[in-house]
Amino acid sequence: MSSDPTTFVTITARARGPLVIEGNVIIRSPEGQILEAPPSKTPGVIKLCACGRTRNRPFCDGTHKIDPEQG
Repeated sequence: MSSDPTTFVTITARARGPLVIEGNVIIRSPEGQILEAPPSKTPGVIKLCACGRTRNRPFCDGTHKIDPEQG
């Protein structure tokens, strides 16, 4: 995989929400396997869990919305 210095990946930390990644990235498991991101409403966007309560680690499943006081 080559790196193009003119191509940027943007990571946005949302308050009480996920880390939103925009751009071409590869997410790997601790064992090195490439993880398939769940379908997204916006192509090229991946949301990673920041609250630790997702049931689909490392991806956000919206669990933080259930009780915003805890997330």
